[in-house]
Amino acid sequence: MALTAGSNISQYKIIARLGSGGMGEVYLALDERLRRKVASDALVDIDTVRYSVPHRLVRTEVEVLVGESQVRIYSGAELVASHARTIEPHTSVIDFAHYRGLWRASPQLPAAEPPRALEALGRSLADYEAAVLEGAR
Repeated sequence: MALTAGSNISQYKIIARLGSGGMGEVYLALDERLRRKVASDALVDIDTVRYSVPHRLVRTEVEVLVGESQVRIYSGAELVASHARTIEPHTSVIDFAHYRGLWRASPQLPAAEPPRALEALGRSLADYEAAVLEGAR
């Protein structure tokens, strides 16, 4: 069954025919209900691959343009991320710069001197010295 551009199947509007093969035909379609992909976490799913999105856009609407060699993620008209497209299934393509600012740097505390063995028992070397000196009298 050949579909034409502009026809609808369920909530999908056919945009173009991408190709065909032994398993059937492949079409580019727009989800009329959602209209856009939504970044529910810091990754956007394309097929079986997850691509990172800047953390400031989590739970906002983003548009994803998928090319043969590149995946581009837009927020409105602004390009916010660009990744090389991978065909490796079930992988994540992450740009760690997208997580910058998400976590606060932990303050650098001065290194504490490790407790000495006697102090760990609640005694000090001075206590033992006093006990020895007292016993020697």
